[in-house]
Amino acid sequence: STSSTRGNLIAHAFDDDISVVEAGRDVRNCSFYIVGPGLLDISAGRHVYLADNGEFKSLGPITGGLSDSRGGGASIAVSAGMG
Repeated sequence: STSSTRGNLIAHAFDDDISVVEAGRDVRNCSFYIVGPGLLDISAGRHVYLADNGEFKSLGPITGGLSDSRGGGASIAVSAGMG
């Protein structure tokens, strides 16, 4: 089976990197993937709704080799009802 990933890819190089995704109303049916350290901050004015059509996922550190470690990836913060 072949896996497929669709969505927005964000790459960080440093621990203090922060990427912000901010919606005035809803975050719906979308995917955001982040590689490297830092923080992905996602906020919606009303609702965050992914169902089975989206995901937020930290893919881990950017390294030259494969790693089984789950550490070193970015944190993801999600806030809804911020409007």
